[in-house]
Amino acid sequence: MASVCDAGPRCSRRETSTLPQLEAQRPAALLYTSGTTGTPKGVPLTHANLCANVEALLDANLSGPDDRVFVPLPLHHAYPLTVGLLAPIAVGAPVVLPAGITRPQIMRALREGRCTIMIGVPRIYEALMQAIDDQVRARGAIGASAFQGMLAASIWASRLLGWRVGRTLFASLHRRLGPELRLLASGGARLDPDLACGCRDWAGRC
Repeated sequence: MASVCDAGPRCSRRETSTLPQLEAQRPAALLYTSGTTGTPKGVPLTHANLCANVEALLDANLSGPDDRVFVPLPLHHAYPLTVGLLAPIAVGAPVVLPAGITRPQIMRALREGRCTIMIGVPRIYEALMQAIDDQVRARGAIGASAFQGMLAASIWASRLLGWRVGRTLFASLHRRLGPELRLLASGGARLDPDLACGCRDWAGRC
């Protein structure tokens, strides 16, 4: 086959004759598990494996060429490789990588990269929410109480009425953290529902 991932205009526009001849079932990458349920081991992924995941993401229509995808994760895992790198490349979206994974470095990359989508894991979102909580508490008891009240009201409106009012209630916070951020993706572990609601209120969608 001339091109394993034949997605028309979403893939390379070069003539197929210039591409290497590849077989769909040939290994494309050897990725290592984290070993959470046993000894870490290498897992071979074929071209067909990767393309199936990319095509599923494209069919979901979650991103486009106007997006800027922020990936603060190592690319030697399947999740950030497919969701954070291969899928954006397939739609023509730029990928933003931070200088490091500390809170200030992540915040700076979100703002300066004008990121619209963030690919993360629960631990990163926990750190971001902790940073927000620290800033709120620094304003004193009254400010913290007001913030918690608005957060509770936003979660209630979202769960019971389907209203997304978080971006309005937390407009100043959204401008400081990521003014153009619209979508958060989480994988690799279970995301706590309360954490998901909290993140959605300042990102707009998760």
